[in-house]
Amino acid sequence: MWNEQSRRRNMSSWKVILMVAVLMLVVSEPGPAQADMYYVPDDFSTIQAALDIATAGDEIVVRDGVYTGDGNKNLSFKGKAIILRSENGPTGCIIDCQYEGRAFVLNSGETADSVISGFTIMHGNESVGAGIICYNSSSPTISNCTITGCMAVEGAGIHCGSLSSPVIIGCTLSENASLLYGGAVFLSNSSPTISGCEIVENSSNYGGGIFCDASPLSIIEDSHITGNTSTTAGGGIYSSNSLLTLSKCVLSRNAAVYEGGGLCSSSASLEMTGCDISENWAVNCGGGMYIIDSSASVTNCIIKDNVVNSYGGGICCRNSSPIITHCSIGENMALMGGGIYFYADYSLPPSTITNSIFWNDDATFGPEMAVRYGAAASVDYSDVEGGEATAYVDGGGALVWGENNIDAAPLFIGPDDFHLSWGSPCIDSATDAGIYDDVDGDNRPHGFGFDMGADEFLLVSLHLVPDAVVIPPMGTLGYTATAVNNTGEPQAVVYWTNVTLPDGTIYPPTGAFYGVIVMLEPFSGYTRHLTHAVPNRSPVGNYTYNAYVGANPMMDEDHFDFEVSP
Repeated sequence: MWNEQSRRRNMSSWKVILMVAVLMLVVSEPGPAQADMYYVPDDFSTIQAALDIATAGDEIVVRDGVYTGDGNKNLSFKGKAIILRSENGPTGCIIDCQYEGRAFVLNSGETADSVISGFTIMHGNESVGAGIICYNSSSPTISNCTITGCMAVEGAGIHCGSLSSPVIIGCTLSENASLLYGGAVFLSNSSPTISGCEIVENSSNYGGGIFCDASPLSIIEDSHITGNTSTTAGGGIYSSNSLLTLSKCVLSRNAAVYEGGGLCSSSASLEMTGCDISENWAVNCGGGMYIIDSSASVTNCIIKDNVVNSYGGGICCRNSSPIITHCSIGENMALMGGGIYFYADYSLPPSTITNSIFWNDDATFGPEMAVRYGAAASVDYSDVEGGEATAYVDGGGALVWGENNIDAAPLFIGPDDFHLSWGSPCIDSATDAGIYDDVDGDNRPHGFGFDMGADEFLLVSLHLVPDAVVIPPMGTLGYTATAVNNTGEPQAVVYWTNVTLPDGTIYPPTGAFYGVIVMLEPFSGYTRHLTHAVPNRSPVGNYTYNAYVGANPMMDEDHFDFEVSP
């Protein structure tokens, strides 16, 4: 009896101990770390002091002010995934290096989760990377920063090397100067993305704006590279032994003493789409671009108002066979090859020019194009002023002139606007070259065929403006639609719409809410406000409202995103 009671007491004791142990485990089990937010100078007197204390996921907010001296320059994240941002943007929050050191050193494998945002960085002075340096596979995010007045031998603004691939977005780099390479940005053995940036009035020996060397893939998109200067080559950009992709960029008013006022591609690969290369200058070769010993694809680009003293006002090609498709090239000036100039030191496959316009360029020899010294070029489905007779060919050069070329004024909207106007002979005169949008992002083809040049003429253009972009179930989706007839003839067009649901399917199943015919008078528009009731059963999520004018052929489309929210 005693033994049984003792056993029961012992079992009860073990139950208590086990319950306590379980409670202790539950209480002591670590949960997800809570991110902290620190303020400078409230919590720490210097930026580096805050970076030293912060851990992954933390955020540091820097108040407005001018930050100088030790602890506020040569700043290091030490590999931590920290967000460092100014409180109110770059105008009021300044890191002034006072020409001693740089602002940031990122060399510990930082990733895109290491963020620098909203600072003005000025007066850095280092041999390389006087504003920011990234190396040792460090790839931070640098956003909404202004980097100005920095000096270096290489990459005065930002220096990227050793497998570093930062994302640089929405930044302005201005008035930086490098002795040798990359006034604003230096890239070597790195694969950065530069998006939505302004690279303005920087200077260097090579690559006044950007210098790119031995980099497997550098992407520059939606950026303006203007007013930069090079004492040798590549006023805006110099690329060597690299793959460089440029998309929807503007390279303007850059200058190089020798080659490539806007851009120089040397022993490299270049892919350029939807860019504006204008008002650049060089002395020797390539007022707009100089392509030497490189492969290049230039598509949907406008190349105008560039000047060179010698060869290739718009483009100069040496030992290269670029593919030029749907480009508009005009108002460029040179001694030889006003629009484009080809020459080669050895035999090459021919360069190809397709669906392009060369008009009102100027040169003593070959106002639109010149082909010399072993180079070869094939031109077809293009509008070339003066035709084959005005091309300058000598020294063993070869020009293959296709039977689908024309020589007729393209009827641009204006001298500085290379969009086509109604009645242009370039409309519907091109061929399908596998390019299905234009310099503005409009679909190709519109109408009954593809258009020559960078712009696809819209017979009718469509524009939607939503009333709101967050709609509750049983609410009303409203928008204003405007269709404009860009032609001198009446147009009867079909207007129809549908919605892309959150799961990607199209509603209604028939494919269209509306299928009405709208009559548009010449050079006039039609505007109407339309509404839809949002059913109560509509799933919560993100939708796209799509509208179209025309059917067989499609003339234009527009869309906007909206959200159905509870």
